[in-house]
Amino acid sequence: VVSIVGEAGIGKSRLVHELKKRLAGRELELLETRCSSLTRSVPYAPWSAMLKRWFGVTSDDDETCACEKIARSMTDAGGVRDEDYGDICWLLSIPVQSGAADSRIDQGGFDAVARLIGRTSLRAPVVMIIEDLHWADDASREVLERAVASMGSARVMIVTTYRPDYRPTWQPNGAFTQLRLRPLGEAEALRIVRARAGGAAPREVEERILRKAEGNPFYLEELTRALVEDGTLVERDGRVVATRRSEEIRIPDTIGEVLGARIDRLRPAAKRVAQVAAVL
Repeated sequence: VVSIVGEAGIGKSRLVHELKKRLAGRELELLETRCSSLTRSVPYAPWSAMLKRWFGVTSDDDETCACEKIARSMTDAGGVRDEDYGDICWLLSIPVQSGAADSRIDQGGFDAVARLIGRTSLRAPVVMIIEDLHWADDASREVLERAVASMGSARVMIVTTYRPDYRPTWQPNGAFTQLRLRPLGEAEALRIVRARAGGAAPREVEERILRKAEGNPFYLEELTRALVEDGTLVERDGRVVATRRSEEIRIPDTIGEVLGARIDRLRPAAKRVAQVAAVL
Protein backbone atom coordinates (compact mmCIF):
# COMPACT_ATOMS: atom_id res chain seq x y z
CA VAL A 1 0.00 0.00 0.00
CA VAL A 2 1.37 3.41 -1.01
CA SER A 3 -0.20 6.69 0.11
CA ILE A 4 0.71 9.98 -1.58
CA VAL A 5 -0.27 12.84 0.71
CA GLY A 6 -0.21 16.55 -0.06
CA GLU A 7 -2.16 19.76 -0.55
CA ALA A 8 -4.09 20.48 -3.74
CA GLY A 9 -1.76 21.21 -6.64
CA ILE A 10 1.35 19.85 -4.95
CA GLY A 11 1.89 17.04 -7.51
CA LYS A 12 0.04 13.92 -6.30
CA SER A 13 -1.64 13.23 -9.62
CA ARG A 14 1.58 13.97 -11.47
CA LEU A 15 3.36 11.21 -9.55
CA VAL A 16 0.52 8.82 -10.40
CA HIS A 17 0.82 9.84 -14.06
CA GLU A 18 4.55 9.08 -14.06
CA LEU A 19 3.91 5.71 -12.38
CA LYS A 20 1.42 4.74 -15.08
CA LYS A 21 3.93 5.71 -17.78
CA ARG A 22 6.51 3.38 -16.23
CA LEU A 23 3.99 0.55 -15.98
CA ALA A 24 2.94 0.85 -19.62
CA GLY A 25 3.61 -2.35 -21.56
CA ARG A 26 4.11 -4.51 -18.48
CA GLU A 27 2.08 -7.65 -17.91
CA LEU A 28 -0.27 -6.59 -15.11
CA GLU A 29 -3.85 -5.60 -14.33
CA LEU A 30 -4.32 -1.85 -13.82
CA LEU A 31 -7.46 -0.63 -12.07
CA GLU A 32 -7.94 3.07 -11.43
CA THR A 33 -10.57 5.50 -10.23
CA ARG A 34 -10.89 9.00 -8.86
CA CYS A 35 -13.17 10.09 -6.02
CA SER A 36 -15.10 13.32 -6.55
CA SER A 37 -16.76 15.95 -4.40
CA LEU A 38 -19.78 15.60 -6.70
CA THR A 39 -20.29 11.90 -5.87
CA ARG A 40 -19.24 11.76 -2.22
CA SER A 41 -22.87 11.16 -1.21
CA VAL A 42 -23.26 8.29 -3.71
CA PRO A 43 -22.37 4.93 -2.10
CA TYR A 44 -19.65 2.97 -3.91
CA ALA A 45 -19.33 5.56 -6.71
CA PRO A 46 -15.53 5.21 -7.13
CA TRP A 47 -15.69 1.40 -6.99
CA SER A 48 -18.51 1.36 -9.49
CA ALA A 49 -16.54 3.54 -11.91
CA MET A 50 -13.39 1.43 -11.46
CA LEU A 51 -15.07 -1.94 -11.94
CA LYS A 52 -17.21 -0.84 -14.88
CA ARG A 53 -14.10 0.36 -16.66
CA TRP A 54 -12.33 -2.89 -15.81
CA PHE A 55 -15.19 -5.05 -17.09
CA GLY A 56 -15.62 -2.87 -20.18
CA VAL A 57 -19.13 -1.72 -19.21
CA THR A 58 -20.04 1.60 -20.86
CA SER A 59 -22.90 4.05 -20.43
CA ASP A 60 -24.37 2.77 -23.70
CA ASP A 61 -24.79 -0.78 -22.34
CA ASP A 62 -28.24 -1.83 -21.13
CA GLU A 63 -28.59 -4.06 -18.05
CA THR A 64 -28.51 -7.29 -20.06
CA CYS A 65 -25.36 -6.31 -21.94
CA ALA A 66 -23.65 -5.12 -18.73
CA CYS A 67 -24.49 -8.40 -16.96
CA GLU A 68 -23.13 -10.40 -19.88
CA LYS A 69 -19.82 -8.53 -19.83
CA ILE A 70 -19.43 -9.00 -16.07
CA ALA A 71 -20.45 -12.66 -16.23
CA ARG A 72 -17.97 -13.28 -19.05
CA SER A 73 -15.14 -11.82 -16.98
CA MET A 74 -16.18 -13.77 -13.89
CA THR A 75 -16.59 -17.19 -15.52
CA ASP A 76 -13.64 -19.58 -15.70
CA ALA A 77 -12.58 -21.78 -18.60
CA GLY A 78 -14.77 -24.60 -17.24
CA GLY A 79 -17.89 -22.45 -17.38
CA VAL A 80 -18.13 -21.97 -13.59
CA ARG A 81 -19.29 -18.51 -12.59
CA ASP A 82 -17.60 -16.77 -9.67
CA GLU A 83 -19.67 -16.87 -6.47
CA ASP A 84 -19.16 -13.12 -6.01
CA TYR A 85 -20.93 -12.30 -9.29
CA GLY A 86 -24.12 -11.17 -7.54
CA ASP A 87 -22.30 -8.97 -5.03
CA ILE A 88 -20.26 -7.29 -7.77
CA CYS A 89 -23.41 -6.55 -9.76
CA TRP A 90 -24.97 -5.08 -6.61
CA LEU A 91 -21.99 -2.77 -6.11
CA LEU A 92 -22.37 -1.60 -9.70
CA SER A 93 -26.12 -0.96 -9.25
CA ILE A 94 -26.85 -3.51 -11.98
CA PRO A 95 -29.78 -5.88 -11.30
CA VAL A 96 -28.54 -9.44 -11.69
CA GLN A 97 -30.08 -11.51 -14.43
CA SER A 98 -32.85 -13.92 -13.61
CA GLY A 99 -31.48 -17.09 -12.15
CA ALA A 100 -28.66 -15.35 -10.32
CA ALA A 101 -28.77 -15.23 -6.57
CA ASP A 102 -29.97 -12.06 -4.92
CA SER A 103 -27.21 -10.16 -3.16
CA ARG A 104 -27.34 -8.34 0.14
CA ILE A 105 -24.56 -6.00 1.06
CA ASP A 106 -23.12 -7.52 4.19
CA GLN A 107 -19.59 -8.42 5.17
CA GLY A 108 -19.44 -10.91 2.31
CA GLY A 109 -20.52 -8.15 -0.07
CA PHE A 110 -17.88 -5.79 1.27
CA ASP A 111 -15.25 -8.49 0.84
CA ALA A 112 -16.30 -9.35 -2.72
CA VAL A 113 -14.00 -6.73 -4.24
CA ALA A 114 -11.04 -7.90 -2.15
CA ARG A 115 -11.64 -11.50 -3.16
CA LEU A 116 -11.93 -10.54 -6.81
CA ILE A 117 -8.65 -8.61 -6.72
CA GLY A 118 -6.93 -11.38 -4.80
CA ARG A 119 -7.94 -14.01 -7.37
CA THR A 120 -6.88 -11.73 -10.21
CA SER A 121 -3.44 -11.34 -8.62
CA LEU A 122 -2.90 -15.08 -9.00
CA ARG A 123 -2.97 -14.56 -12.76
CA ALA A 124 -1.00 -11.27 -12.95
CA PRO A 125 0.20 -8.53 -10.59
CA VAL A 126 -2.52 -5.97 -9.81
CA VAL A 127 -1.99 -2.22 -9.46
CA MET A 128 -5.01 -0.38 -8.07
CA ILE A 129 -4.99 3.43 -8.08
CA ILE A 130 -7.54 5.47 -6.10
CA GLU A 131 -7.09 9.25 -6.29
CA ASP A 132 -8.58 11.95 -4.03
CA LEU A 133 -9.56 9.49 -1.31
CA HIS A 134 -10.56 12.40 0.94
CA TRP A 135 -13.74 12.69 -1.20
CA ALA A 136 -14.72 9.02 -0.99
CA ASP A 137 -18.06 8.08 0.56
CA ASP A 138 -18.08 6.08 3.80
CA ALA A 139 -19.21 2.85 2.14
CA SER A 140 -16.36 3.03 -0.40
CA ARG A 141 -13.85 3.64 2.37
CA GLU A 142 -15.07 0.53 4.16
CA VAL A 143 -14.62 -1.55 1.01
CA LEU A 144 -11.06 -0.20 0.68
CA GLU A 145 -10.27 -0.91 4.33
CA ARG A 146 -11.39 -4.52 3.94
CA ALA A 147 -9.40 -4.87 0.73
CA VAL A 148 -6.24 -3.45 2.35
CA ALA A 149 -6.62 -5.71 5.39
CA SER A 150 -7.04 -8.85 3.30
CA MET A 151 -4.25 -8.42 0.74
CA GLY A 152 -1.44 -9.85 2.87
CA SER A 153 1.20 -11.31 0.53
CA ALA A 154 -0.89 -11.08 -2.64
CA ARG A 155 0.73 -9.51 -5.70
CA VAL A 156 -1.23 -6.30 -5.28
CA MET A 157 -0.13 -2.66 -5.07
CA ILE A 158 -2.76 -0.18 -3.86
CA VAL A 159 -1.85 3.46 -4.57
CA THR A 160 -3.97 6.19 -2.96
CA THR A 161 -3.75 9.97 -2.98
CA TYR A 162 -5.37 12.30 -0.48
CA ARG A 163 -4.97 15.65 1.27
CA PRO A 164 -3.30 16.00 4.69
CA ASP A 165 -6.56 16.61 6.59
CA TYR A 166 -7.79 13.08 5.72
CA ARG A 167 -6.88 10.32 8.19
CA PRO A 168 -7.30 6.76 6.87
CA THR A 169 -8.17 4.08 9.42
CA TRP A 170 -6.95 1.05 7.48
CA GLN A 171 -4.58 -1.55 8.90
CA PRO A 172 -2.45 -2.96 6.07
CA ASN A 173 -1.18 -6.51 6.49
CA GLY A 174 1.52 -5.94 3.87
CA ALA A 175 4.17 -3.27 3.31
CA PHE A 176 3.00 0.32 3.76
CA THR A 177 4.73 3.44 2.42
CA GLN A 178 3.61 7.05 2.81
CA LEU A 179 4.99 9.78 0.55
CA ARG A 180 4.28 13.22 2.01
CA LEU A 181 4.79 15.90 -0.63
CA ARG A 182 6.00 19.31 0.51
CA PRO A 183 6.32 22.68 -1.26
CA LEU A 184 9.15 23.03 -3.74
CA GLY A 185 12.32 24.91 -2.89
CA GLU A 186 13.21 28.11 -4.70
CA ALA A 187 15.51 26.45 -7.26
CA GLU A 188 12.87 23.88 -8.29
CA ALA A 189 10.13 26.53 -8.32
CA LEU A 190 12.20 28.75 -10.63
CA ARG A 191 12.66 25.86 -13.06
CA ILE A 192 8.87 25.58 -13.41
CA VAL A 193 8.40 29.34 -13.85
CA ARG A 194 11.12 29.58 -16.50
CA ALA A 195 9.92 26.50 -18.34
CA ARG A 196 6.43 27.99 -18.63
CA ALA A 197 7.69 31.52 -19.45
CA GLY A 198 10.14 30.28 -22.08
CA GLY A 199 13.20 31.51 -20.22
CA ALA A 200 14.30 33.61 -17.25
CA ALA A 201 11.82 36.44 -16.63
CA PRO A 202 12.77 39.74 -14.94
CA ARG A 203 13.88 38.92 -11.42
CA GLU A 204 11.27 41.10 -9.67
CA VAL A 205 8.48 39.34 -11.56
CA GLU A 206 9.86 35.90 -10.73
CA GLU A 207 10.10 36.81 -7.05
CA ARG A 208 6.48 37.94 -6.95
CA ILE A 209 5.34 34.67 -8.54
CA LEU A 210 7.42 32.64 -6.08
CA ARG A 211 5.99 34.49 -3.07
CA LYS A 212 2.42 34.10 -4.25
CA ALA A 213 2.67 30.39 -5.18
CA GLU A 214 4.56 29.36 -2.01
CA GLY A 215 6.21 26.40 -3.70
CA ASN A 216 2.99 24.87 -5.09
CA PRO A 217 3.79 23.48 -8.59
CA PHE A 218 0.27 23.94 -9.96
CA TYR A 219 0.07 27.56 -8.78
CA LEU A 220 3.56 28.28 -10.11
CA GLU A 221 2.63 27.03 -13.57
CA GLU A 222 -0.80 28.65 -13.72
CA LEU A 223 0.33 32.05 -12.44
CA THR A 224 3.15 32.14 -14.97
CA ARG A 225 0.86 30.94 -17.76
CA ALA A 226 -1.58 33.77 -16.95
CA LEU A 227 1.15 36.41 -17.32
CA VAL A 228 2.22 34.91 -20.65
CA GLU A 229 -1.32 34.68 -21.99
CA ASP A 230 -2.26 38.27 -21.11
CA GLY A 231 0.92 39.59 -22.74
CA THR A 232 2.68 40.68 -19.56
CA LEU A 233 5.63 38.36 -20.28
CA VAL A 234 6.82 38.15 -23.90
CA GLU A 235 9.92 36.87 -25.67
CA ARG A 236 12.01 39.46 -27.47
CA ASP A 237 15.37 38.83 -29.08
CA GLY A 238 15.76 35.55 -27.22
CA ARG A 239 14.93 37.06 -23.82
CA VAL A 240 11.75 37.08 -21.72
CA VAL A 241 10.80 40.64 -20.84
CA ALA A 242 7.90 42.32 -19.04
CA THR A 243 5.71 44.69 -21.04
CA ARG A 244 4.75 46.58 -17.89
CA ARG A 245 6.57 47.89 -14.88
CA SER A 246 6.71 45.52 -11.92
CA GLU A 247 4.42 47.65 -9.75
CA GLU A 248 1.78 47.65 -12.50
CA ILE A 249 1.69 43.86 -12.79
CA ARG A 250 -1.15 42.30 -10.83
CA ILE A 251 -0.59 38.73 -9.65
CA PRO A 252 -3.96 37.00 -9.00
CA ASP A 253 -4.60 36.11 -5.36
CA THR A 254 -6.29 32.77 -6.05
CA ILE A 255 -6.22 30.10 -8.73
CA GLY A 256 -9.91 30.84 -9.28
CA GLU A 257 -9.00 34.37 -10.37
CA VAL A 258 -6.37 32.97 -12.74
CA LEU A 259 -8.88 30.66 -14.41
CA GLY A 260 -11.56 33.37 -14.45
CA ALA A 261 -9.23 35.73 -16.27
CA ARG A 262 -8.42 33.02 -18.81
CA ILE A 263 -12.12 32.43 -19.46
CA ASP A 264 -12.66 36.18 -19.92
CA ARG A 265 -10.09 36.16 -22.73
CA LEU A 266 -12.03 33.53 -24.71
CA ARG A 267 -14.12 34.41 -27.72
CA PRO A 268 -17.84 34.90 -26.85
CA ALA A 269 -18.94 31.55 -28.29
CA ALA A 270 -16.21 29.63 -26.45
CA LYS A 271 -16.98 31.49 -23.22
CA ARG A 272 -20.64 30.54 -23.54
CA VAL A 273 -19.70 26.87 -23.96
CA ALA A 274 -17.58 27.06 -20.80
CA GLN A 275 -20.42 28.68 -18.84
CA VAL A 276 -22.97 26.05 -19.90
CA ALA A 277 -20.47 23.23 -19.22
CA ALA A 278 -19.84 24.59 -15.72
CA VAL A 279 -23.56 24.42 -14.93
CA LEU A 280 -23.80 20.88 -16.31
